[in-house]
Amino acid sequence: MKKILSIALIAVMALSVAASVSMAQILTYHVVWVDDDYDGDAAPYFASLSSAVGHVASGGTVNVAPGSYDACTVTRDMTIVGAGADAVTIDCSSHSLDISGTSSFSISGCTLEGGTENVYGSFNSTAEVTITDCVIRGATTPLSGIHLNVSGTEAFIEITNNHIVDNIGAGVYVSYAGNSSGAVTVSDNVITGNTAGGIELECGSLNDWGDVTYTVERNTVDDNTGGPGLSFAIYNGLFPVLHVDANSFNNNGEEGILFTTTDGAYASTDGEPEISSLLSFTNNEINDNTGDGFRVNIVYFRDMFVLAEDPVVDEIIFVFDVADNTMSSNGGNGFSCGYNDITPHSTLDTEISLEGSDYFGIPTLQKNIITDNTLDGIHLGSDDPWLISNNLIARNGENGMYIFDGQCFTANNTIAYNGKSGITFANNFAAQLERKRIYVPGIYVNNIIARNGDYGVNFGKMIPNKIGDTEISELPFVANDVWGNEEGNYCPGEADVTGMSGNISSDPMFVSPSDMHLLAVSPCIDVGADIFTLFLQKDLDGTTRPRGEGFDMGCYELIWNNFSPETF
Repeated sequence: MKKILSIALIAVMALSVAASVSMAQILTYHVVWVDDDYDGDAAPYFASLSSAVGHVASGGTVNVAPGSYDACTVTRDMTIVGAGADAVTIDCSSHSLDISGTSSFSISGCTLEGGTENVYGSFNSTAEVTITDCVIRGATTPLSGIHLNVSGTEAFIEITNNHIVDNIGAGVYVSYAGNSSGAVTVSDNVITGNTAGGIELECGSLNDWGDVTYTVERNTVDDNTGGPGLSFAIYNGLFPVLHVDANSFNNNGEEGILFTTTDGAYASTDGEPEISSLLSFTNNEINDNTGDGFRVNIVYFRDMFVLAEDPVVDEIIFVFDVADNTMSSNGGNGFSCGYNDITPHSTLDTEISLEGSDYFGIPTLQKNIITDNTLDGIHLGSDDPWLISNNLIARNGENGMYIFDGQCFTANNTIAYNGKSGITFANNFAAQLERKRIYVPGIYVNNIIARNGDYGVNFGKMIPNKIGDTEISELPFVANDVWGNEEGNYCPGEADVTGMSGNISSDPMFVSPSDMHLLAVSPCIDVGADIFTLFLQKDLDGTTRPRGEGFDMGCYELIWNNFSPETF
């Protein structure tokens, strides 16, 4: 009898275990629904977000009906689909939406509000995160509305088409470090009213150049206080790829864009046969910010190439390209670049064989409108060479261009109506020669420098014809129009080069002080020098150069078949 009872008991226990397993399987669904109007939970329908998240299968979908819900921790992969950001509210005041336990997470159509961070994630393994069509607002501590940390992993992060507003802290913060690869995309968002800037991105310790691509495009990043519209910092290791395109960074509490590197951040060929673009900032509106429109704090551009010993490199095109932007009415400079006060780690000391191919390793400022800023239009405080071409640099409070200890290739700019000098130089050429080892003189060609408040050209020290044993064949000031500057076209003690090397001093005949296109009778038409043609193929309007018998001076090429009678 006892034996029979024992067998019966074992059978009952087995059935109980089987039922439990079966029940566990039943309670995990690929699709669940949550509605705060439900009276309790009746799987797969739940009254709370935490219950729904706890019962969805890995890789499943949580559908959220209109209503208000408390945030929770997410511990498995899933997609949360809200009925719309105007209908679904997730209250993060007691608990952020913590997605650290996932490797693939997506949320859309919800408003998340009131948390220390509204969305938080820290990832040490592969992660894919998508946040789209949400409102992220009212974070209560100086962290951020969205706060994501990626370390030692491959991650693909997309933050798109959200309203990220009124958070204490930055709107978006993403830190990417370690032996990582992947992509970070921040696009089509409205990011306003945050108290520590709009977008804050950090990168460090990458082992392979370009393994991570950052894309920041088509965002409205306006009216954030206490920080830049966009802050991008590289702390050490190899550079990522960065594209910043078609955004507005307006009326922010510090800079519109702040780009920073520290010692140990570099780009490397490592003997590779071809290196191409790294960093581009194009088609952005950068206006009315409290500080500089665009500020670069960097450890010497020239030191970002750490070359293998005596490499043979087919092509190096290092692109730090700032093009087709508007930088106007900012409280500091329109554009500025300075270097951090630390010892750079390397220079181009090795002999480099390019085998007849192109080598272009200087940063570029091309086809930008830089006007009405409180300080200088362009302020360069590093001794890196820049290519500065086809820019309108006008009506800035101080100098059009201030170049400290640097040598620039400056071509086809219109530099006019600035409060102080058109171009001011403060160069120490002997020190440059000693430090750089490869002396590359600056050249100033085809510029119009007119109607500035002090001098047209103010060389702190006149560019010499010879430094030590290094010959400079000609004065690098060619085919410019320097005219009508209040204190003089050239400061006292400098050579007036009018009539030499194609330089003139005549009224350029702008359409008006607010429209610096040239009239058809301008003396600046077709008289420019044929130098740097690779970089002068388009003017500020995108018109192909040259249109006539030669290049026009200044940033605008006259289109002969597109003028009105008053142009004569």
